[in-house]
Amino acid sequence: GAVAEETRTNGPVFGLGFGADLTSRFLRTYELDLGDEFSTRSPHSVLFTVLGRMGLTGLIAFLAIIGAMALRTLRLARLARTGWPARLIALGVALFFTPGDRHAARTELGLPHDQSIAVFVGRIQPLKAPDVLLRAAAAVDGLRVVIAGGPSGSGLAAPDGLIRLAEELGITERVTFLPPQTRERLADLYRAADVVAVPSYSESFGLVAVEAQACGTPVVAAAVGGLPTAVRDGVSGVLVDGHDPADWADAISGLLARGPADVAAMSAAAVAHASTFSWEHTVDALLAAYDRAIADYARSHPRPAAAAPSARRGARRWTRRRGVRA
Repeated sequence: GAVAEETRTNGPVFGLGFGADLTSRFLRTYELDLGDEFSTRSPHSVLFTVLGRMGLTGLIAFLAIIGAMALRTLRLARLARTGWPARLIALGVALFFTPGDRHAARTELGLPHDQSIAVFVGRIQPLKAPDVLLRAAAAVDGLRVVIAGGPSGSGLAAPDGLIRLAEELGITERVTFLPPQTRERLADLYRAADVVAVPSYSESFGLVAVEAQACGTPVVAAAVGGLPTAVRDGVSGVLVDGHDPADWADAISGLLARGPADVAAMSAAAVAHASTFSWEHTVDALLAAYDRAIADYARSHPRPAAAAPSARRGARRWTRRRGVRA
């Protein structure tokens, strides 16, 4: 489920049920690049602007998508009321990501060894809220931030927005921007971090959070969408309610202030939690769900007893030569 939060980009549309990628594609299709308007206006006024710009064809498409989403929601609600069992099976994650040496990872990436590092990985767009991490970092002395990813969707309107924000906050010297990384370098980036931040306004699952934990790195994540499933609050990381930079600064500082024993325990717990999202685990859970569904159906729909064969007067008998009656 998507969450509309204040005036973030696409917020009004998400509140109506769009997914992140679908929303970005929809806005690009109808050339609805509103730039910074999203950050200065109320959700309702932005929504009316969107509807006004898309024209009749766009409006019809918009209403069709909303109708389909509403119909699916009603169907699910009807099934829930009838007592149908439901089971959540999380997305599988390729556990190529494993713990490694932090010192070696920082050396490989050219990152300092004498600073605490918070990492953000993902598409650079307001929905993912990397600005929340920058604002929080401004309140955490000495914290270096690494942001890896490229502009996407609405973020294409201002690809250098985070660079300007870092300058405004006076933390340019403590921020490193990296382009999208290969899988191997991404694993090193997770290992190099003291904490990985996932401050998104909406996440259907939280793949970055699981990958980071698989590398033994605790995660600070927003308590939205699937992130409360991806992160065990207080065990493999910390969940933050809302997107107030002060709250995020407190959460990050709290993790960084932990002693070596606590850090090691949370790292081990992160790896253990991430292992429950392996594809093997997902396939096993899916097969178990099918087995349960088949068994439940068999119990509720017993087959009638087979009728005994009866002799029929004048029954036809057939010889080996097809079609010749004996």
